[in-house]
Amino acid sequence: MVKAVEQGIVQAMIGESAREFAHKVETGEQVIVGVNAYQTEEDGSGRQPLERPDAERIQVQLDQLRSFKADRDHTKVRTALDQLAAAANSDDINVFGEIVDAAIAGVTHGEIVACLRREMGIGEPLITI
Repeated sequence: MVKAVEQGIVQAMIGESAREFAHKVETGEQVIVGVNAYQTEEDGSGRQPLERPDAERIQVQLDQLRSFKADRDHTKVRTALDQLAAAANSDDINVFGEIVDAAIAGVTHGEIVACLRREMGIGEPLITI
């Protein structure tokens, strides 16, 4: 491999591959969404930023979440999170089933994700049963 690099063979192969790919994109043989297919009409100003939600609506949503959390059965929530943590650390317990049970018990999406991150870590793709 060192000799191939020294002789420029590898660089030539990479260059040829890049030229072939560019040709396929230009001719439409290779579709890239937003580049050579399914492009949107723009008025020249670029992407339009999303409008910030109304502050009052945000506050209403936050108040509803606080109320939901205050009114749920905290014992069921804690039990569901404990069972989810146990499943995350077990090869014999179905994690997905425990996620469903936690949601039924009133555990929020954020709490479920936080529990799984605490038990399983973050940054590496995981395969669970």
